[in-house]
Formats: sequence, structure tokens, C-alpha cells
Amino acid sequence: MLLVILRFIHIVLGVLWVGSIFAVSAVLAPGMQELGLPLDPLIRTLTHKKFSQMMMAFGGLTVLAGLSLMYVLSRGHEADFYGSHFGRTLSLGGLCAILALVLGGSVQRPAVEKAGKIQADLKNNPPKGDDPRVAEVARLQARAVKVGKLVVLFLLLAATCMAVARYI
Repeated sequence: MLLVILRFIHIVLGVLWVGSIFAVSAVLAPGMQELGLPLDPLIRTLTHKKFSQMMMAFGGLTVLAGLSLMYVLSRGHEADFYGSHFGRTLSLGGLCAILALVLGGSVQRPAVEKAGKIQADLKNNPPKGDDPRVAEVARLQARAVKVGKLVVLFLLLAATCMAVARYI
């Protein structure tokens, strides 16, 4: 029963995590930038909906469930498990997911939150002339989009490893 619960958490939350991050980081934000639309409304909406917190929770629980699954599957046969193509592929996928979680939590999320705070300050204290806060918001948003694409790459690699591990 433990395996069923862990797999459910790992797969369902993993799908939600990867799909949501992909939609926002690879489709919505870059699409808005290409159209010349400001990212401010998107960031405000995502912040209001607690998107970052949800994604960190989904990612953290997905990684914990995945690590727990690997522990349960390898228990007593660690050398055989991690020496197999299956175990190494799952390990690579887990590493990619952990890297995505760390990058998202330590680089992308703080950039988005800082940009949001500056935007709120700009709304309360409108810029007069050439305000450096406007450039800082643009820089932070560009950083978040760039790191978001790297996070998406790591998540897609992780999902690919999980999907094909059994067949390698």
C-alpha cells in the first residue's frame, strides 16, 4: 500500500508541477514578452494565487516521494539497484528534479518576489522621470524567465527519465 501512495503522490504532484511550470515558464511569460506585453499582471496574479508556494510544495513532495520510492525499491539490494540502468536512470531523473527545485526556489522565486515588491512600490510611488526601479523590475523579470526555461529543461529531463527508466 505504501508504494501505491508514494507513486500516487509522485506522479500526480509531479505532473502538476512539471505542467504548471512548463505552461508559465515556457509558454505564457515568453509569449507575453514576444508580444511586448508587460509581465506585471501575470506576476501579480500568480503571486495572489500563491503559485510559487504551490509549486515549491508540489516539487518538494514530488522529490520526497521519489526519493522514498527509490529507497523502498532498493532496500536490501542497493548495489544491484543503483548499478542497474533502471536505478541509474531514476537517479539521474531525481537529480534533475532536485536541481529544478533548487533553481526554482533559490533563484527564480526570489527574483519574482523582489520584482513584485518593487512593482507594488512603483504603484504606490509612481516613477518620476528615469526611475532605476523600472529597469530593476525588467532585469528581475528577464532573470526569472531565463531561469524558468532552465527549470523547465531539468523538469522535462526528469520526467523523461521517469518515463523511460523501466525500458532501458
